[in-house]
Amino acid sequence: MSSFNDSLNPISLQKPNGQPPNLPPMDEYNTVSPQLLEAPRFCKISWGARWLIMPLRIFKDYFGFWLVIGMVFLIVTFISIYIPVIEHIFGITSVIASAVITLICAAQFQNEDLDFSALWSKFKIHLLPLIILNVLFVVGVVIVLIPLIIFFGGVSLVSLIDIETIQYQNFPVQALVFSALVSLVLLVLLFMAMFFAPALIVMHDLGPKSAMKHSLKGCLANMLPAILYSLIVLIALPIFLRLTLGFGIVVAIPWLMIASYVSYRDVWTDQPLSAA
Repeated sequence: MSSFNDSLNPISLQKPNGQPPNLPPMDEYNTVSPQLLEAPRFCKISWGARWLIMPLRIFKDYFGFWLVIGMVFLIVTFISIYIPVIEHIFGITSVIASAVITLICAAQFQNEDLDFSALWSKFKIHLLPLIILNVLFVVGVVIVLIPLIIFFGGVSLVSLIDIETIQYQNFPVQALVFSALVSLVLLVLLFMAMFFAPALIVMHDLGPKSAMKHSLKGCLANMLPAILYSLIVLIALPIFLRLTLGFGIVVAIPWLMIASYVSYRDVWTDQPLSAA
């Protein structure tokens, strides 16, 4: 008489066709990589504050590295003041820089030593989508300015016809305010569409347009924690810079970079950092 256990079929992890099972996606460090959610997570309001606390987790372990990053950005900013072409180059490459920072943060939050060859391998296959994303951003800025361009273009045309119509008392202030508000709203939406886009491209292989749509959805779904985050930055950053005589900017720059990565993990992946 066979025992009950003998009657059980052995458990196999193989597929019915004999193929090995599907394993969770792994990154280049052989760790389970965060997976993209189908819809953005609605984060708790308090997570807006945690986005500024979580960077301490890796900043303290890689202090020298991030200090150098902050100094490089600060030096480039100062140089761009006196050499305008540097400012344009820096603006054009800002999306690429954001993607690189994302890859570095991803490696460090996995407690892995930086493997720059692996980072480069992952970055170079996404270079074209990042360039396209940058082009879309530039086009977006032009579109954002259209209401103001139309307004000032109209004023200039009227001035050519009759200069007296643009005297101060006749200046169309309401039209100017309306144009400025429309441009401001469009600009905010554009920055929302760009905020998570570089990370979504390099971490989840999304196309530029899809990344911008996802980014906009993620920001709109998390307005409250984003407002809390912004208020803390607006209040704490000037105080911190004053206490450090301005030198604290080399810490603040990389700190905010890491904070943006934390917010991306919380909003768009199945491994939120603020939930830990």
